[in-house]
Amino acid sequence: WFDVRAYPSKDGLFVYFRTINDRKAREAAEHEQRLLAESQRDTAIAINSTLDLNEVLDRILESVRRVVPNDAGLVLLVEDGLASVQRTRGLDFDPALREQTETMNLPVTETAALREIIERREPLIIPDVSVYPGWVRVGNPHEPPIFLSFIGTPVYLRDELIGFINLFCRESHYFTPAHAERMRLFAEAIATAIQNARLFQQAQEVAAYEERQRLARDLHDAVSQTLFSATTVAEALPRLWQRNPQKTMEQLDQLVLLNRAAMAEMRTLLLELRPEAIVNTKLTKLLTQLVEVAKGRKRLTGELIIRGELGTLPPGVHLAFYRIAQESLNNILKHSQATQFQVLVEREPDRLYLHVQDNGRGFDLAQAAGGLGLSTMQERAEAIGAALEMSSRPNQGTDVKVTWLDTGSRRLAAGE
Repeated sequence: WFDVRAYPSKDGLFVYFRTINDRKAREAAEHEQRLLAESQRDTAIAINSTLDLNEVLDRILESVRRVVPNDAGLVLLVEDGLASVQRTRGLDFDPALREQTETMNLPVTETAALREIIERREPLIIPDVSVYPGWVRVGNPHEPPIFLSFIGTPVYLRDELIGFINLFCRESHYFTPAHAERMRLFAEAIATAIQNARLFQQAQEVAAYEERQRLARDLHDAVSQTLFSATTVAEALPRLWQRNPQKTMEQLDQLVLLNRAAMAEMRTLLLELRPEAIVNTKLTKLLTQLVEVAKGRKRLTGELIIRGELGTLPPGVHLAFYRIAQESLNNILKHSQATQFQVLVEREPDRLYLHVQDNGRGFDLAQAAGGLGLSTMQERAEAIGAALEMSSRPNQGTDVKVTWLDTGSRRLAAGE
């Protein structure tokens, strides 16, 4: 079959012959290139829209399937010379195979296929893994391999090897050089996304470790000291009772206060271990625990005053007011040398107000700027659109005031 077209020219009529098959082949190639470009664009949007490492890797495996059709895929990340399987796709049909695969850690330089990939620094096609020397078998070694065709590509960020994308097909001789070229382009496009997600995960792990260390210090410095004080008081009570019954009754009251403070501190630390529980716990209860802790830890005189029904607050507002109150009381315990404090919370239809004050030694605000957690409290207030005001003078105590205006309630009252 021929495609015959005639075009006019100055010398007459120019006749152009082209086979139908050639035209269709070129159209198919153009269509394929367009699909590849669209897939790369969609992949870049998808994997750069999150920093969760597992989600990024899952999206990579799903996106590469559109570019290079396959029956199963793996993403391996390299660290200290070991390639560990991070995510899999297409292995749900055999849970045992999936579990075995997901626990694999392969020495890069001692694993034949991976070593060949990094030596070539480009995708590797193995038409039939059953005849490939040094192939790592997964599953029952006495049965034929489930997947026969393999294609793997390295993922480099500049000159650093960060991982591999490996694909499999049940039939042999499936993958082609065209697939290899698509894999190469795909790997170049997703390297930065993988590294960003990986660094974000590492930062979260460091933050989690530091948070556990902080909680351990709090447990030692706060709860253990409170319990030690309670134990000391309890051990002295029998001897004190014989000498001074009236003093014993006072010490019993102190023992109750210490035990109550220890319980409040433990509840607070348990909430810190589950941050989502803070938002799900009523603000009144959270503030009560903070006040009990402060009263027991330094044997201060303190009170919590709540005016109005706090009700349900937006999660961000709830958390910000709790954290600001917590930081204010921590400052009282650590720096103020106060003997008394008061926490006032007032809820009006369109306003939430917090006031923490003490009778401590105070400080010069200009000299303390950026310290005592002041910048953190300011940031928390600004994040919810609240106004934070702090006043303090040497030997005249400290006042922390936070006001949040509930614009939603205002619009409702106005009938908007």
